[in-house]
Amino acid sequence: MDHPEFNEAVRWMYDVGLTNYSTPATYLPFQTLTREQAAKMLDKFALATSLTTIRNTSSCTFSDVAQNSEFFSHIRNVCQYGVVNGTNGKFNPQQTVTKAEFIAMVIRLFE
Repeated sequence: MDHPEFNEAVRWMYDVGLTNYSTPATYLPFQTLTREQAAKMLDKFALATSLTTIRNTSSCTFSDVAQNSEFFSHIRNVCQYGVVNGTNGKFNPQQTVTKAEFIAMVIRLFE
């Protein structure tokens, strides 16, 4: 995919830490997204744009997310922002996210 706006978006995401990939080819835009990857992207976006209001005061610790996971703090943060919750004490970090779910997460981040 070679489009100037998309290229700029990928570069911006790389510059602010939303992704580890600096080019559209390495970003792999047509691959699926897991819940833990979505949490990282949304948390980094919230930090980059100062959207970090804590709205969820319930537990944001999940039995299937290890504290030493690279995604632990991102998952906890987006849960605290009220963007993503778990079910029955689990986050299901490897479960894929649909486009509709991701858009719902983005909307919750801005609300």
